[in-house]
Amino acid sequence: MILDSGSYDVVTGDKEIKVPDVKKIIIDHHRTNNWTDYLLRLIDVESAATCEIIYQIFMDWEAEIDKDMATSLFSGIAGDTVFFKYGENTKQTFKIATYLLDKGADKNKLIDQVFDNFDFDLVQTMGEFLRKMEKGISPVGKFIYSVMNHETFVKFGEHRGARETVANLFARSIKGFDFGIMAVEYEKGKFAVSFRSKKVDVSEIAKRFGGGGHKNAAGATIYGNIDQVIKKIKEII
Repeated sequence: MILDSGSYDVVTGDKEIKVPDVKKIIIDHHRTNNWTDYLLRLIDVESAATCEIIYQIFMDWEAEIDKDMATSLFSGIAGDTVFFKYGENTKQTFKIATYLLDKGADKNKLIDQVFDNFDFDLVQTMGEFLRKMEKGISPVGKFIYSVMNHETFVKFGEHRGARETVANLFARSIKGFDFGIMAVEYEKGKFAVSFRSKKVDVSEIAKRFGGGGHKNAAGATIYGNIDQVIKKIKEII
């Protein structure tokens, strides 16, 4: 069973690594889901998180949701929406979240362990992203971007979560800009890229790089050195 993964490289971490030839059940909410080899595929792009779909399945099964299950489902929804910052069907999302809280979901535990638990090196890495931030303009709007090379990534402790954290906090939140891009060279010649926006459909931008995701939050992998990646971003957008 493969959850919340729009393509096989999200599972394997590399487009060159193939998923084993086994029967697959796909449950996802990404509009850019492109799995073709599966036994069953359940996609609901109206759900803000895959855990909303899992919740609906449990409701259909009339399953009893205990405190641990409620906490896990709530964590999945809160994490995927960045604590309800993203998602189009907010009324449904809050209705489900309220139900899970009534079932004992431990919101404070989630906040303490995930959202209020940054270590020092991670914060320094985030600061480096902000220090290198630049601005640009494209046919779809003004954008900010920051690209970190592999040497800098290693220097600050190889914190993979820094890119997503900076993207979620700042990439769509700077006044006067329509979307943002954060990229980091996790491996030599291989950059992981995050796109965030308020209104611009960044999933369409991510598709141009072979990626995908949601309207307001998407990702892709770009190959090359840092100068080539910056050039590609400016040219393709």
